[in-house]
Formats: sequence, C-alpha cells, structure tokens
Amino acid sequence: SYKKSLNIKSSASLSMSEFLRIKNSASILTPTDNSARLQERKIMHEAAQTMVRNWPNTLENLRKKKEEDKLKKARAEEIKRREEDIKESAFQHELRKQAVIKANEDLYMQQDQVKAFNSKLLLDDILQERRYQSGFNEEKRMLKKEMAAGHLEMEKHQMRSYDEKEKEKEEISRKIKEKNARDIKDQW
Repeated sequence: SYKKSLNIKSSASLSMSEFLRIKNSASILTPTDNSARLQERKIMHEAAQTMVRNWPNTLENLRKKKEEDKLKKARAEEIKRREEDIKESAFQHELRKQAVIKANEDLYMQQDQVKAFNSKLLLDDILQERRYQSGFNEEKRMLKKEMAAGHLEMEKHQMRSYDEKEKEKEEISRKIKEKNARDIKDQW
C-alpha cells in the first residue's frame, strides 16, 4: 500500500552517501562540528589537489611541462653555445700563438748574422748546383764524343764492307772478261 501511494514521477532515489551528505549539510552545526568539518574539507581538498597534481593532462600541468621543456631547450642551447665559445677561444688562441711564433721567426731572420748565414747557405747551394751541372755537361759531351766515334767507326766498317763487295764484283767481272777473252781467242 505504501508503494501504491508513492508517485514515481515525483520521487527520486538517492544513494546512501548522497543521503548522508544532504543530512550533514542540513543539520545545525555547532562551532566544534563546523571546525571539524572545515578540517575534513581541507584534508579532502589537499587529497584532491595531490591527485590532480599527478594527472598529466591538466592545463596547469601542461603549462608547467611546456615551461620545463623551454627551460631544458634553453639550457641545452646555452651549453652548446658555451662549448662553441670554448672551441672558438681555443682556435683564436692557437692563431695568436702561431702569429707570435711567425713574428719571432721573422724577427730572428732579420738579424745580420742570420742573414749572412742564410746567404752563405744559398751561395753554397748555388755552387753545388753548378758542380752538378758542369759534371752533367761533361758527361753529356763525353757521351756525344763516344757516339760520334761509334758512328764514325760504323761508317768506316760500312765503307770497308762496301769496298770489299766492290772488289769482289770487280774480281768476278774481271774473271768473266778473261773467260770471255779466252773463249774468243779459242774460237780464232
């Protein structure tokens, strides 16, 4: 009969936790109850904040992550810039060092004793080159002389050979003429 008197459209069902929450909010609180309730609320709020802090997709956490990424990128760029500055500084130091060494060498080479020594070395090199060239020219002249002598000897040999062949031809020709003369004489 109780169920029949309930109008389903005008009634609502509540869970036990919702019922207790409504009851607690509707009851008249004493000051001590109110502070306990505020304390409980504060604890619940802190727990909720702790839970939210661990969520990666909240706006605040996304903003913090973006800021952290920017800081990491800026730090990495700064480290890279510092490394490049150190390399550039070392390179410039080496250039300065080389310039100082070259300047010292140039200054040393400008001294009279060093100039005199270098000119003597140069003169010695020139004289040595002249000796090599004269030796080379002498060898060249001797080689030409030997070649000319060899050529002359070869021409003499060829002339003797030619003369011998001509003598042989004359001898053959003379024998043929003698034979022909004897043959004519025999016929008369």
